[in-house]
Amino acid sequence: MWTRSSWLRLTACMNRRSSRPPRQASTSTSRSPSRSTALAPIGRSTEGRLGTVISMVAQHTTSTGQFIAPDNWRAAPEEAPGGALTAVGVHALDHMIEFAGRVRDVRCVTARNIPGPSDDTTTVMLRFDGGATGLIFCSVATATSFSFTLYGSKGLAEISRPNLQTLRFVPTSKQAPTGPVTAPPDEISEHPGFNMLNAELTEFARAIRECRSYPVPVDEVLHGMSVFDAIVQAARSNEIVAVRAR
Repeated sequence: MWTRSSWLRLTACMNRRSSRPPRQASTSTSRSPSRSTALAPIGRSTEGRLGTVISMVAQHTTSTGQFIAPDNWRAAPEEAPGGALTAVGVHALDHMIEFAGRVRDVRCVTARNIPGPSDDTTTVMLRFDGGATGLIFCSVATATSFSFTLYGSKGLAEISRPNLQTLRFVPTSKQAPTGPVTAPPDEISEHPGFNMLNAELTEFARAIRECRSYPVPVDEVLHGMSVFDAIVQAARSNEIVAVRAR
């Protein structure tokens, strides 16, 4: 069982490290082989197979909204603001911060498609300090699906399926088209049967036991919280909201 003392021990270990830990996302989905494989070619230089990050598009949907009991905390707008953001959208947000860095500002629109006290569908637009953009569509009112596509200057990488097992890479064309525009052959790899939640908790336990840095930097966690707050504010105000520093 993870307790407050466990978190304090982990934070103390991280603060004693002089070097910044690797950039990785903070949710169980960040441990999937497809995500790790997608991150590797991006790198932090122009030598990465994807090149410079241009934009990211993510969609994460489920049919769970219809089964949420009225007294469940997820049915309360004050406990789960931003429509489907807390249920599913936050995972895509973590990955976007992981790949593109800090978010400058956000715009958010929510909708209600299932009778209930809170919205169940959310669309978020993001602008990053580095120049990239992001689009997140999430809902708990439709069929279950997941896809995350990162568009780079040298190609695109797409992680798909609810268990994130499929990775597809498509390079950019090397020559001008002479007829209908077609894409170069894509590369598809499958990573089935991976327990993401188990991997996340195992890494967390090792970080505490061995007093080593957890893969998620504290400043990245805090920035993600600030972006979350900005998205909620944008949904309520129907305006573009700048992300505040913590």
